[in-house]
Amino acid sequence: MRTTGGERILKATLSGDGLPASCTPLDAGAEKAPDPEIRASWFPSGAASGAQGRCGSYYVSLKDHTLYAWQTNDDWVEENRRSAQ
Repeated sequence: MRTTGGERILKATLSGDGLPASCTPLDAGAEKAPDPEIRASWFPSGAASGAQGRCGSYYVSLKDHTLYAWQTNDDWVEENRRSAQ
């Protein structure tokens, strides 16, 4: 995570083959996932092109049982704005 904003990346191992039930699939062609704003050696490059859904304010990509997720600063700001209302 970046300590000066809301940029986050994470990796999680899932027991199932699909996205968690609380996630929503991306509408094909309607919403393009932005590239993560930060990088790490363990986070795959090109994750945005394989984005499959949104889990809250995170874009997500699932490869085998590994979930990769990233949040942009703008999404973090919007999430905090909504939760403050």
